[in-house]
Amino acid sequence: MIRQLNGRHAISVAVFFISGFCWAALLWPHSPTDSMSICLGTTYKSNTALSSTGPALTPSGPLAGWILMVAAMMLPKLIPHLELIYARSLKRRRVELMVLFTMGYLCPWAGLGWVLYYFSPLLSGFQSVSLAVLFGIVALVWQCTPWKQYCLNKSHHHPAIPTFGPAASRETLYYGLSHGGWCVGSGWVLMLFPLTLPAGHLLAMALLTPVMISEHMTAVRPARWQWPLRLKLWKILTKKGSTRALMTSIKTLKAPWLGPFKT
Repeated sequence: MIRQLNGRHAISVAVFFISGFCWAALLWPHSPTDSMSICLGTTYKSNTALSSTGPALTPSGPLAGWILMVAAMMLPKLIPHLELIYARSLKRRRVELMVLFTMGYLCPWAGLGWVLYYFSPLLSGFQSVSLAVLFGIVALVWQCTPWKQYCLNKSHHHPAIPTFGPAASRETLYYGLSHGGWCVGSGWVLMLFPLTLPAGHLLAMALLTPVMISEHMTAVRPARWQWPLRLKLWKILTKKGSTRALMTSIKTLKAPWLGPFKT
């Protein structure tokens, strides 16, 4: 089936497949209302179990679980960026550069995961409804701030990607790192909010996924105090013919640098 699709559609199919696989991997041994441990991997260490050098993370440990969650939530919104790399790179290097961009994008999220895991005993010790309500209010206020909009605006930017040589790899990696950094800057509060809930962390993450994707489907706006309802994806999904509308919206993402690639 992939061979019958053009390159851009094949990217969308592959990304949604990988994202779905990540969700399945997260759901398989747990229920959607399981504890916070599913978001940061296995069991949290207590304060007494932490060594003076900090927690030790292994590929199968908490950091891997966090990256799996981030991949499940965030990969679909990378489709326009991957398509841009596909269109502006040599055929023999397309897969390499797209993988490099994705790895660079995940690095800032991995850093956030490290911080959250390091303070996980504190988070797990203070989980309560009142704390969740407090963080919910903080998240709503953050949505209105100019700093939130500034990060979203910067996430629409991309560097010039050379075609040949090591420069192509270097700039693609920088592209992923910078985009991931601005995404962390805009969405860190929303990602932290479910971790303060007494239960249902994975379910909360699943409900926040369309919200976080919608934020990056909106046009660039002035960075000022405002209350923008960034619910474009929710509106698309609730309309008739939502699948086709969703794919069309992804292809026509309102970012200035994607103008030549609109369909």
